[in-house]
Amino acid sequence: MKKLIAVCILLMLVLASCTTSQRPNPMGSSSVQSKPELSSAETTNTTGDAPYTISNSYIAITNTAAKYFIQTYTLIDNSHKNSKVSIRFPQLVMGDDAINKLIENYAIHFAENGYGKDYANLSLDVDYHITYNDDEWISISFNGFGNVKTAPHPNNILTTLNINLKNGSTLKLSDIYTIDKSFVQIYRKEFAKQMAYRFGVADTTANEAARNYLDQYDDKTLTGYLNDSYCYMTCDKIGISFETIFAMGNHFEPEIPYSDLLPYLKLHTAPFSKPGFGTMVGW
Repeated sequence: MKKLIAVCILLMLVLASCTTSQRPNPMGSSSVQSKPELSSAETTNTTGDAPYTISNSYIAITNTAAKYFIQTYTLIDNSHKNSKVSIRFPQLVMGDDAINKLIENYAIHFAENGYGKDYANLSLDVDYHITYNDDEWISISFNGFGNVKTAPHPNNILTTLNINLKNGSTLKLSDIYTIDKSFVQIYRKEFAKQMAYRFGVADTTANEAARNYLDQYDDKTLTGYLNDSYCYMTCDKIGISFETIFAMGNHFEPEIPYSDLLPYLKLHTAPFSKPGFGTMVGW
């Protein structure tokens, strides 16, 4: 009888160990610290807009440089005709409620901002990546796949949200840098170089067209575009998005070291003024 009890206890310990070790890291980063799962919670919108649900089930990531954890929530909306929308977004545990509401509202209006308020026949699946965070900043890249059945092809989607955690303000590229002709020249060079790397080194017509994609825009047009461009922060670089044709992935983000852009800096604070400052997680 004692042997049987001992065997049962051993089996229970093995099963518990397997359950812990097999829990997936949702962000795929070795620097992420796993936290115990939370009980699932679900809320339903009651504002009178199209109904949706928001649920959460686990704490996703933490950054040792910040005094908060980051929890993943999922918004589901099937209320529009023949549409299915799923958007995952972060919330800061022990963070500012106003910051969390800002991020949540961004997720809630994600579909209508891209496809109109009365969209239909839409399949949209969006996830997020934290490209940078500390106690002052969080930079979020929303990446996904959207397909309207009546459209000629689907879309690869990228939008970003850069938030100052101290005052709740959001940043776009023109808040950080003075975007002038010389800034544009740096961007052209990096776009061509990194696009060539993306498509390989073979000197083919397709690769040449990709590298020279920005040649179709003059400096004035490109300056105006970059002023409204999505950007994201990393520990030592800034990623600047540019829309491309479907065959090139719909968008491309050259990443430029902060140190290369110091002459154009308007926001003299870390990490922009101190390359290498901070911690990148979850990318």
